[in-house]
Amino acid sequence: MKKMAGVTLIELIVVVSIVAITLTIGVPSMQNMIANNRSSSQAVIFVASLNLARSEAVKRGSTVFITATSGNWANGWNVWVDDNGNAAMDADEVLQTSVGLTGGNTMAETGGATELAYTATGRITNAVAFIITSASGNVNHNRTVQIQPTGRVHVFGEI
Repeated sequence: MKKMAGVTLIELIVVVSIVAITLTIGVPSMQNMIANNRSSSQAVIFVASLNLARSEAVKRGSTVFITATSGNWANGWNVWVDDNGNAAMDADEVLQTSVGLTGGNTMAETGGATELAYTATGRITNAVAFIITSASGNVNHNRTVQIQPTGRVHVFGEI
């Protein structure tokens, strides 16, 4: 009698069960990690733009603005300097353009401001805070970016 090679139905069911249990445990943890990392990276990108604006203001000895795209920070922002003094952002004055937040996250300034200005000394007029709210609904994924009047930036939340 010839010996057959392969797997039995029982072995196949056991393997499929083990894979299903592993995925049931692992997928939610992976989604949680992705949402947490998304919020962290978005906060880091925003802080980099703030630091650029502050350093450019000091370097140029003039005011540098950060303006929300279409009045909504979640849509992105522009870092620009008003070289011609017309109080409007012109194409040749833009230092950096940032795309909007991904993954359904939102960002808003707690006082509703849609523009910040760093002075030539690297300061802003008032302390402001931005909250990046995660689309996951988990408040542990939210980040708060706080800017002191001195211009220093602090991020609160898990980074």
